[in-house]
Amino acid sequence: MAVRHGAAAFAVIRDDQLHPFLGGNKLRKLDGLWASLAPAADVITCGGLQSAHTVAVAAACAQHGKRCHLLVRGERPAVPTGHHLYARLFAHHVEYVSRAQYADREAMIAGYLQRLQQEQQEQAQQAPTSIAAAAVGAWRGDVPAAVAAAAEASAAVLEAEAAASRSTSTGSSSGRIAVLPEGGASAGALLGLIRLGAWLAEHPQLADRRCNIVVDSGTGATATGLALGAALLGLPWRVTGVMLAAPLEYYLSQQRSLTAAFCAEHGMDAAAAQQGTAGRLAWVQRPAPRQFGKVLAGEVAACRAVAQQHGIVLDPIWSLAAWEVCRLVAEAAPESGSGSVADSSSDGGRNSTSSSGAWGGTAGRQGGELAVMLHTGGMLGLCGLAQRRPHEF
Repeated sequence: MAVRHGAAAFAVIRDDQLHPFLGGNKLRKLDGLWASLAPAADVITCGGLQSAHTVAVAAACAQHGKRCHLLVRGERPAVPTGHHLYARLFAHHVEYVSRAQYADREAMIAGYLQRLQQEQQEQAQQAPTSIAAAAVGAWRGDVPAAVAAAAEASAAVLEAEAAASRSTSTGSSSGRIAVLPEGGASAGALLGLIRLGAWLAEHPQLADRRCNIVVDSGTGATATGLALGAALLGLPWRVTGVMLAAPLEYYLSQQRSLTAAFCAEHGMDAAAAQQGTAGRLAWVQRPAPRQFGKVLAGEVAACRAVAQQHGIVLDPIWSLAAWEVCRLVAEAAPESGSGSVADSSSDGGRNSTSSSGAWGGTAGRQGGELAVMLHTGGMLGLCGLAQRRPHEF
């Protein structure tokens, strides 16, 4: 949709409207990852109390008949709210982890994975025996001894078949456990962002248009995937990732490692992909840098003003940062104009129709660069923020 905010005119891609629980970049990542998760019966992932990633994974698992196991940083809240409320509704199991344990995510997940595998093995070993015992117990005393003996013989066969199945079923879908890293930051997730780029490139008002796509960044996977997609598709786009959770060195490392892993998985020229991604992707601080999660005075009011003026809900920790940077990008290039971007539909945007609005400004398709904000969703996080800062709401 088109936005004119003060002196800035830019466009907003409303990925926040994709789905009530899977909206934003979380659905884009899962779009790329889901094929690899299809054989799994259980999915383990982790995140903070108000993580949009955890509720997205839990909701997707529930919709597809999978059990989701969430490792959540911090203590169990007295009153679950926001993302965490819905994550608890969808997830098969939620375990709260101390911040000290959470600091070593790899060991934390490995420990839980080992426990889950052991529990499943014990259940598989005990289930046939308990079923058989119950069946035999039901027969005893009510039927002739010969019938009870036959039931016992059948139970023995059942146990033997189950034991044989356990020894050979480790590769079956029912026995697989998938692990997703925090935020879904993996090479497979980049495919979903590349697909988003391909859809946007076909939009009649973005085709062949120079754009600077601004996105708030936690793990850096969304910005990296968009830049890689622009490079692979030969699009005249730049991507600006707003660093919110770590220093520049972390994001550069993520950019290189995710791109390299994606190229390795798909047999691509890593050197060319790294060069193309690096040439399109810039990492920047938000206008008022701070420790992650901190909300400054006036930022809740700024979110309220945007909601009232444009009908767009932002949160001060994530999407407000992208909004602020996109506005600065637009103000630096006023001739680029504004426009209307079609809202993405629940099919991921690939079958959406374009909006009828025309791009404004004097540059048109031949001229300046259009500033575009990718709205990554996460509005449910406002519920948790309101609990901590009720006076601002």
